[in-house]
This record gives sequence, C-alpha cells and structure tokens, in this order.
Amino acid sequence: SKAVAGQVTSLVSRLGPELAILADVPVPAIAEVASTELVEAISRLRRGEVIRQAGFDGEYGVIRLFEPRELAGDGGTLFDLAPSAPAQPSAPVQPSADGPGPSLDEALAAHGEPAGGGDPSVLDGLDPDQRRAAAHPAGPLLVLAGPGTGKTRALVHAIAHRVAERDVPAEQCLAVTFTRRAAGELTERLDTMLGERARRVLATTFHGLGLTIVREQHERLARGAQVQVADDAVRAELLDAALHGEGDARARRRVSAGIAELKRLRALGQAQRDHDLVGVLARYDAELRERDMVDLDDLIVLPLTLLRATPDLVEHYRARWRHVWVDEYQDTDELQYRLLGLLCPPAGNLCVIGDPDQAIYRFRGADVGFFLRFEQDYPGARTVALTRGYRSTRTIVRAALDVIAPATLVPGRTLTAVRGAEGDGPVLLRRYRSEAEEAIAVVDTIDAALGGTSFHALDSGVDGSAEAGLSFGDIAVLYRTARQADPIMEALAKRGFPFQRRSHLPLADA
Repeated sequence: SKAVAGQVTSLVSRLGPELAILADVPVPAIAEVASTELVEAISRLRRGEVIRQAGFDGEYGVIRLFEPRELAGDGGTLFDLAPSAPAQPSAPVQPSADGPGPSLDEALAAHGEPAGGGDPSVLDGLDPDQRRAAAHPAGPLLVLAGPGTGKTRALVHAIAHRVAERDVPAEQCLAVTFTRRAAGELTERLDTMLGERARRVLATTFHGLGLTIVREQHERLARGAQVQVADDAVRAELLDAALHGEGDARARRRVSAGIAELKRLRALGQAQRDHDLVGVLARYDAELRERDMVDLDDLIVLPLTLLRATPDLVEHYRARWRHVWVDEYQDTDELQYRLLGLLCPPAGNLCVIGDPDQAIYRFRGADVGFFLRFEQDYPGARTVALTRGYRSTRTIVRAALDVIAPATLVPGRTLTAVRGAEGDGPVLLRRYRSEAEEAIAVVDTIDAALGGTSFHALDSGVDGSAEAGLSFGDIAVLYRTARQADPIMEALAKRGFPFQRRSHLPLADA
C-alpha cells in the first residue's frame, strides 16, 4: 500500500539501503525509528527463524515471520500506520430494471466467500467450484479435477468442513491417496485446520489401508499382529526358495508376474486350479507365513478376500469409516475398486476425485472405466467439475486442451487459466534430426533466455535478450522417458550450466 511504501521510504532515508537494513544495520539503531514489531521481525530474519509453508495446487506458498495470532492485536501490520478514515455511508442500491439480482448468499457464494452471518469458515478462500465440492454435505460425489485446479486443496477443506463444521467424528473419516507422500501432506494440511483431530483421520494409500485391515484381522488371516511387508529383496529370496533355485532372472520375473495374476484371479473368485503356478504360489505363500510377512499384492488381496467371505466385517468397517474420499480415482485397479465397493455402499458418503484424461497407469492394471461408471455404481451421485487452473499459463492450458481434444474422455471439458496474460508467447513445436541436435537446441534456448552469458553464447553470437529476472532455478526441461535425459544432461554439462536430475521414487516406495 501507499502507506507502507511511505514507511519504507522513510526507513531507507534514515538507515540506508533495504538490504543493509535487513542484514547489517544494528538492531538498536533500527529500534530508534521503527515499530517494535518490525524490529522483532528483522531480528527473527537474521536468526533464521522463518516460517515456510509450501504451496500447492490452487494456493501459493507462504513465507512469514509471525504466526497470524501474534499480529492479530496490531491490525496485522509491522508498520505504524495511521488509522483509516471511517467509511462514508453509501447510497442505497436501486433495484435493476431487469428484475431482482442475486441474493447476498448467492453473490457471496459466487466469489467463494462465506454466506450468511459472516462467521469464519474452513471454506473461506475457496473458488466457487472448490467450494461446491468441499461443501457437499453427504452422499456420493464425483469431482472432475483437471490439472492444477486445486483438487488437493478442495479435498483437505472438504474433510475439515465435515469434521469442524458438520460435527463428523474425525475417526469416521478415511482419505485414500495414490502415494504415501500425498497422504503425509494431506495430514499436515489437516493439522493446520483441525489440530489434534487431524491425526484421527486415516489418510493412507490403498496398500496402507490394506495393511491396517490385515493387522487388525491378523488372527483370521493366520498372521502376527505386527506382520511386515516383504521388500523386493526379500521377495526375490522367497521366490528363489519356492522355485528351488531354478530359472534365470528373466524367468523369475515372469513367474513373479504370474503369481501376482493368480492372486488377483483368486481374489476375484476366478481362480484356476490347473494354473501352472499353483504349486509355486503355495510354496511362496508358505515362505511368507513362516516369516510372518505379506507382499504388496497381499495388502489388497487378503482384505478383499476376507471381506467378501465375512459380511459382518464389511458392516464393521462401513460403520467405522462412514465418510470416504479417494484421490486419483482414475488410476484405480479392479481389486482396489472391488475393495472400495465393499467399504462404501451405493448410498454411502463416498467422494472420488480425479481426471480420466490423466489416467496413465493402465500398464499396472488401472482401469479408467471405473471412473467413468461411478454414476452407475452410485446412483444419485452429484458431479462437480473444477474448471480454474492455477498451475499453468493461458497459453499452455489452451495448447493442452487443443492437443487432448480429439481423445478426451470428458466431453465439452473446460479449463480456464488464472495465470498469464493474453499476450503470452505461443507454444513452439520444433523438429530435430537427432537427439544430440535437440539437446544443443534446448541448451541454446536456455542460454538465450538467461541473456546469452555463457562463453559459447558470446563466441557464437547467441541473442542475449534475457527475460527479466530469470535464473537457472526458474527453468525446467521435461522429457518423456529417462533415456532422453542423457543427451540433454551432457549438453548442459558441456555448457557449464548447473542442473539437477529429478526422478520418481521406486513405485514400491511411493
């Protein structure tokens, strides 16, 4: 604001440049001309006592020096500002000639603001689409969430809304995410909104949910109360024992895949008793039991098999988790789909979130068809589409929509980018004769964007018109397969550009 800018100008005129004030000017000297809060803020900054809150879809990250409650009594400002003049009463609003306009509640809801008495709500700050999804009171709900639309934000606020504002016991809430990391982030965000109640919400993956059930029902499954999950090394060792040491590595991979398929068929009631691997599976399972272990497949197969055979357990878990949310539903496989169907009856409080156009795990058995048939499985389900994109600029969003339009599974889908101006440059499509030529072009483009300051750029006359404020940390190079990264990394290294290669964790560790 102008008032804050004026205060900053005054401080600079008395104490020197801003960076010097932040880092070098003695604190007593600052205290002579600045507010107590500003002095404390600079002291905390120098001690490294900075609060960092990561951003996520739909919300920017935050870096601050005070908790909100610390500034609540001072108007939330570090500067000594004169109080604002009282607002003058406005003239009464005349009714429109076109008839009555929207009600106050409707107008507030349209902007994601709380309606009614104005009491603070966990739904405050959500955009209208996110708010509709998060405020859904009960029953099945399908949330169609395109890339960067803030689905995680909507999910977190939906759970917090049920618990904090609809008096749903936190222990009745189950949130299933695609990775353990996502589950951990979900719990962290809930903790800021619900406090200790957040830890009573079970946020986990399908495999984590399966392990919970296996351990709770260990006696029925002839396992110990703290049964462990075999990692890849242990599985290889047990498989070797089941095969009596026969076969090479390639053959064992085929056998491992065959065992997983046989387990899947059994869980679906389609077991083939004459399957070639029946004997091997029996020996493999015996080895697992001997060590009080299960493998990753068992974490879904065992709970599903047990619940299918035990109706009273189905009712037990339905009563326990009355409110269920599932993220990335488009990547659900058949066993997970069947398990979820047992836990959530057709009229249950199930919310699934995802985007069928982002289904990429078919090679692991995922079936986007389960997303597409949700409204058949859960008659009366509502659908909410998140249509505002917070991740990419308008240029990228429009190009992506054009590319996916011929094959989209979402007829008439829309996505409006919040970021970016109409004048953003176009997406460029370029073809190269080889990987090496492509890699050099990528590095040349980076060099030009940074101002063409490398020795190569100076020697070769690369255009040095840099984009304002760009640094190496602002640039990413995306590739489709890991193999494509090698020539690009080689070209970056030859140019002397610092870089980091990022890759996903192994799927078992995700």
